[in-house]
Amino acid sequence: MMWLAGYPIAPGCGKFSGKFSGEFSRIMSFAHIALKTSNPLGARGHVAPPASLSDFGGAPVPRPPLFPGGGMSQNRSSAVMQRRSEPHNSLDDFPTPPWATRALCEWIAERAKIFDESPSCFVVREPAANRGHMVRPLMEYFHAVEASDVHDYGVHLPVRDYLFGPLDQTAWTITNPPFRLAQQFIERALDTSHRGVAMLVRTSFLEGVTRHRELFTLSPPTDILQFTERVVMHRGKLVAKGSSATSYCWLVWDLSRGGEHPRLHWIAPCRRGLERPGDYP
Repeated sequence: MMWLAGYPIAPGCGKFSGKFSGEFSRIMSFAHIALKTSNPLGARGHVAPPASLSDFGGAPVPRPPLFPGGGMSQNRSSAVMQRRSEPHNSLDDFPTPPWATRALCEWIAERAKIFDESPSCFVVREPAANRGHMVRPLMEYFHAVEASDVHDYGVHLPVRDYLFGPLDQTAWTITNPPFRLAQQFIERALDTSHRGVAMLVRTSFLEGVTRHRELFTLSPPTDILQFTERVVMHRGKLVAKGSSATSYCWLVWDLSRGGEHPRLHWIAPCRRGLERPGDYP
């Protein structure tokens, strides 16, 4: 007699039905299989899932769990872990490591040299400034930073809803937008910036039929900067250590080069060279 996940399987049962075959295959990949010598089958061959074999003259044998440790094990694949679901009214509080902002600024500075420019000539707007972790590295490169957020995080930045009300034009808009509002942030930034827009998003943001139709077909980015290192973000705090299954990239709209097809760039490993003392509280 073979026992599968605590249930006896009678020998010589023949082929499984199609429905049961799929279930059997699923269980086989997880279950602990043990051979038992007792036969708990009744005279008519019906199987009951006993908790032990005591009714059949054997010592009690507890049924092995289908998922050791209790409950169903978590699917930790990259595809699943990239799906971060936020409540509708969530602030999406995931501070950006400063080195990830410097990586973008270094790229912008190199591009600006081609046009005999420098970021230090431009004002940049940061409309989802959180606790200012992106503001500080932006100030290292740009002439001035106009920072605000819809919520007061206690760092005395102006509280403003970026998606509503009048806005003056600015040269650049650079931010890590709330994921569920990223498309609206991009559209607003494109309307109120005259030099460029850069948004830090999950790489999976590039997917989506509706987003392709409503955003990328009409206003494709000029450049996609894909991090080769993982940019680790933790809810509500900025720390140096940690790991992440989520991949991030910068989407850049260089408004001096409209109409070109998007160009993909890889940001080579740079964290070690772009971190500074005092980056992490």
